Amino acid sequence: MIAAYALARWALQRDRAAAQRTAPDSAPARLDPAALGEIGLRLRDAVTGAPSLQSAVLAATNILRAELGSREATVHRVHAVSPPFVDLITVTVDGLPGIEHRVRLERSPLGEAVREGRVAGPGGGPFAIPVRGADAGWAWLIELGPVALQAEPGGLEALFERLAVHLAQLARADAPAQATLGDSRRDILTPGSGAQAMPCWAQGADCRHNTLKQLSRPTPCLQPPCLSLRRPRPRLPNSTPRPWRVCASSIRRARIS
Repeated sequence: MIAAYALARWALQRDRAAAQRTAPDSAPARLDPAALGEIGLRLRDAVTGAPSLQSAVLAATNILRAELGSREATVHRVHAVSPPFVDLITVTVDGLPGIEHRVRLERSPLGEAVREGRVAGPGGGPFAIPVRGADAGWAWLIELGPVALQAEPGGLEALFERLAVHLAQLARADAPAQATLGDSRRDILTPGSGAQAMPCWAQGADCRHNTLKQLSRPTPCLQPPCLSLRRPRPRLPNSTPRPWRVCASSIRRARIS
């Protein structure tokens, strides 16, 4: 009985092995150029409709994760580039800063993307997509894990490069607005000359001291020009100057001298 059971198990394993050898290899699903074009249109619409560069990067990351079947998709903000390292800050899905970490420029797709200035990663992932900011420097990195859907050689890289171009255009478009905002709320506390040295109440700008929430009422800026332009206290009407009073000790000292 035991010998018959063992023989039956061996025959079953032999048939399974033969079936696996004769079965055709199951190729992974692939994206044709039309599907890649549709994904590119969704990415473009998400970027152009975003209110800021950070919102556009987060929206594009979510689309890539859903469309390409990637289980891992992370957004990093470039804090500083000091070869051979780049300092990154992970950004949560809500746009809040997360963990700060350091990556070497030659050991991972994140570092290679910053060093080479282009999309980095092997054919199936993980990928790293660098994004330039308003000052033409590297501002963001999109890290995409291995994808479930493949494409023709170079298809995914071309899709990521077009996304980087759209994000860079959005960053350049936001640059004038950010500069205007910075000029309207300039730092009054910084000493300067000319118009920059005028007090905040004379220019109608917002002083940094006046915008603090813990202050109960606006207060004038403490910049030296503000103090130098302080008006004298007005004299009350019908007021007579007070007479001088000389004490006896002062008269005695004057006689002795």
